[in-house]
Amino acid sequence: MKRWQIKLAAAAVSAICITAIFAIAREICWQQAVQDQQDELAAFNLRLLERAELVTAGAADAMRLISQTPVDLCSTSHIETMLRITVNNRFVDGLGYISDGTLRCTSWGPVRREIRVPDPDFYTRDGIGVVQSMKPKVAATDARVVMYLDKYDALINPERFVDVFSDVATSLAVASDSGIVVAAQNSPDATLVRSLLARPHAGLNSDYVYNALSENGWTVVSMRSRASISIRHNEALILPVAMIAALAIAGVASP
Repeated sequence: MKRWQIKLAAAAVSAICITAIFAIAREICWQQAVQDQQDELAAFNLRLLERAELVTAGAADAMRLISQTPVDLCSTSHIETMLRITVNNRFVDGLGYISDGTLRCTSWGPVRREIRVPDPDFYTRDGIGVVQSMKPKVAATDARVVMYLDKYDALINPERFVDVFSDVATSLAVASDSGIVVAAQNSPDATLVRSLLARPHAGLNSDYVYNALSENGWTVVSMRSRASISIRHNEALILPVAMIAALAIAGVASP
């Protein structure tokens, strides 16, 4: 083989190797960027689970406290006590007393008409009944999550499940492990949420990087747009190494 042919072959091999090195480096950057996003979403989900348990425990504490308070039912003292407990509880917007399936009085006052209480959509593992969403009939307010314990109910703003998160790039959903969504933030993709509630896992599709986790009767979902994934930070770390490797190959390939 002539010298020029050897040089040409070496240059071709060098070019192929350098191209492969940079392609591999970019793929490593991409995979690491996806993993970084997954790690962040997993951290979000752990906080979401903690928040769901805090909200549930806070509502249960309020209902247990009023049920253990010796007062004449639906008296002025009873209503004032429910109001005081509500004001001092950061998760509960209102309390109500239930008898024979009918709401009798609330922390807003006596109930003057018959309001039947709906059956829970699901129960937590602590035996607390939960209605996914109900518009209160005795107060001018938006729909609330309702929790039942003993003869009391507690109204909860669904935002309480997610209001500790301010990342507008991340969409969130909180649901029972049976798949009933009680709270969401930043309009998560409904189809993907349903899929993840049926089978919680982490992954990446054509539109989103996502993570779902189920624990203690709750399932939480977080997702971000695939377009939000950036490899620039990882490129700054990996590409210099790839450049050194490419230069080394070029040097070896030079006759």
